[in-house]
Amino acid sequence: MKNIQFGVLLLLVLGLIANTIYEKIASKRTPSYILEEKAYQFKEKIVVEIPKELFFAGEKVPLEDAEVLSRVDREFYVNAFWHANTALVIKRAAFWLPQFEKILTDNGIPADFKYIPIIESTLTNAISPAGATGFWQFMPDAAAETGLEVSEDVDERYNPIKSAYAAVKYFKQAHSKFKNWTLVAAAYNMGMGGIEGVLAYQRVTSYYDLYLNPETSRYVMRAIAFKDIYENPEKYGYARAGNATQVPTRTINVNKSIADLAEWAISQKVTYKIVKEYNPWLRTKKLTVKQGKNYIITLPKDYKPNAPLREATSDAPTRMDSATTAN
Repeated sequence: MKNIQFGVLLLLVLGLIANTIYEKIASKRTPSYILEEKAYQFKEKIVVEIPKELFFAGEKVPLEDAEVLSRVDREFYVNAFWHANTALVIKRAAFWLPQFEKILTDNGIPADFKYIPIIESTLTNAISPAGATGFWQFMPDAAAETGLEVSEDVDERYNPIKSAYAAVKYFKQAHSKFKNWTLVAAAYNMGMGGIEGVLAYQRVTSYYDLYLNPETSRYVMRAIAFKDIYENPEKYGYARAGNATQVPTRTINVNKSIADLAEWAISQKVTYKIVKEYNPWLRTKKLTVKQGKNYIITLPKDYKPNAPLREATSDAPTRMDSATTAN
């Protein structure tokens, strides 16, 4: 028994000696001043300085309110240090936000609402667990109410531009009810009925005074934080996105059904993949067009496939005779 105890004790002593030797070797490989410098740099990088003044849709954010400041502070940290995701969103935003801003401002909606699809979907055709879909995250019923088609072959929630116009309709309707753009943004997340209910119960008139569910409580704050990060990326350690390159496109007006989109794509000298990527609202392998209805399909203007396309079958003309090209 004594021999076993002695053996265990010896192993422990040898382990301590080995660990001491390893630490000495490691310290020689990495000089202490480098370790100190790295620690200093890390400390510097985790500090985010909140601007003294922030605005959303022309309304000043009441940063003098400690609770509001705390919520804003959280969103700055979350978004500033969400490195890969934030970098990708900044890159996508360079392409999409100018298009959304024009649609919004042309229709009397503050330009800051262009940040809503970033908060909703990070500018992707995402699908929420509840079924909200697309850049602007419309549920099927809300999509129908704002003029978007959701059918077997077509789901216009996947069309970022059409969905932006649908969002404009919602924003206008909400503003006619609340007369305040920050409440309009909150209503886009919680619903107009939900915002009406909490305003009435809590007897306040400002979003910043409302006690809300966590998601809606963070919603506008996230838009405010990302707005500053997007407008001042270097301040937060990100590269400023250059002007987005837009591929020249052509549009095709389709007023009759297409039985086979892959075959139709070949007749247009493009691939099925290209048709789907440029038109994600096409949800199946065909397009059923009801009488009196028409759709606009977008394709790249000067597309060259990576390998020759096979010839379309002989009945291809009858399947594409409804399509007319508009440059």
